[in-house]
Amino acid sequence: MIGTAALTTEQAQQLRERATAGAKKSALAREFGISRETVYSHLRPAAATG
Repeated sequence: MIGTAALTTEQAQQLRERATAGAKKSALAREFGISRETVYSHLRPAAATG
């Protein structure tokens, strides 16, 4: 995936926490400098595991 910014483990955890708290996915994508699809890809494993 060319151009996709990788998140650190800490950033990914923060992203999941904020999404769970109700933050808009598009706002999180802008803040972290990633696409909305990347936001969702970070949220999928969390939803699958619990």
